[in-house]
Amino acid sequence: MPEAAVRGATLFEAKCQGCHAGPNFSDGAYHTLGAPAGDDPGLRKISGLAEDDGKFRTPSLRNVELTRPYMHDGSAATLTAAIRRHETIVDGLDEAGIADLTAFLWQLTDRKFVADPRFSLPQKACGRRF
Repeated sequence: MPEAAVRGATLFEAKCQGCHAGPNFSDGAYHTLGAPAGDDPGLRKISGLAEDDGKFRTPSLRNVELTRPYMHDGSAATLTAAIRRHETIVDGLDEAGIADLTAFLWQLTDRKFVADPRFSLPQKACGRRF
């Protein structure tokens, strides 16, 4: 890994691993980011509970480079913008730290996997071509 990504991995362990944990880099739970979610009530829309306002399920970070735009509503065009939206994460991080964290997250994209034709969309189904 590049040196910046190694530094970013250390930051990830300290600041992100609480929610983005496990083999899929997600705990599957609902969390708030510290920033208001605008008009989107998040989990409260389903639960009806005020304490669930602005909570969203933690997404996986596997192949994160390929899943833009980011955030629950696609409002962050870049991974760096998404990191900045995590107020509890970026508190205390300078621009170099955010860049290192971004460099680490790019390492979570498996180019071999996404290029493997066995995992691509089928060209036909039910005897018909798409």
